[in-house]
Amino acid sequence: MTTKEKQCEIRGRLYLWHQAISECISIFQLINRNEEEQKSGRPIERSQYFSEALHEFSKQQPDYQPERQLLSHFVTFQKIQNEEYPSSIDCLKIDDYCKMLVIVFFCQLFNPGNCDKGKVAKNTKNFVQTHLDQILSTIFATDEEKEKFSQFSETCLKARDKMIGHADGSAFNVRHGHPVTSMNLVHVALLDINFTYMESVLER
Repeated sequence: MTTKEKQCEIRGRLYLWHQAISECISIFQLINRNEEEQKSGRPIERSQYFSEALHEFSKQQPDYQPERQLLSHFVTFQKIQNEEYPSSIDCLKIDDYCKMLVIVFFCQLFNPGNCDKGKVAKNTKNFVQTHLDQILSTIFATDEEKEKFSQFSETCLKARDKMIGHADGSAFNVRHGHPVTSMNLVHVALLDINFTYMESVLER
């Protein structure tokens, strides 16, 4: 391989890194807009309006039970009147799914990636150490800051590899019972991620 081809491969991989970071920044903008919508109180108002309308509908049904909400009433009412978007539940789901996607894109910097000969270098551990260290040296002033970023990256990779991008059995803590089997949901993987820190680093 010529020196020029090798340089093109390095540049190609760095462009893919740049694209992944740009996607993360765009998703954080969406997360922040979604948070503003939540804080406005409108999603809660929509959910309350839907709940009240559902309750009035249920009261008109022959099998109405004051002490409980029947699933059949909910299913039938949804066919007549959908809850306005975004509801408070919608906003919570948007927040979770956006954060999962951010982790997937962020981890593209570290996860293995195949080469495209003459165009994109293989994303090996050695390649990451060589080129990412150079980039981090322009962002972080101290070894302590670099170590903090390294530990943060490991936490993201763990979340991505065990629950978000793959399904590691032990991570979901499946508990078989009778008659119900329970397990951790995927959003549990987000609990250990400091997204405020991630966003601040990406903005540098």
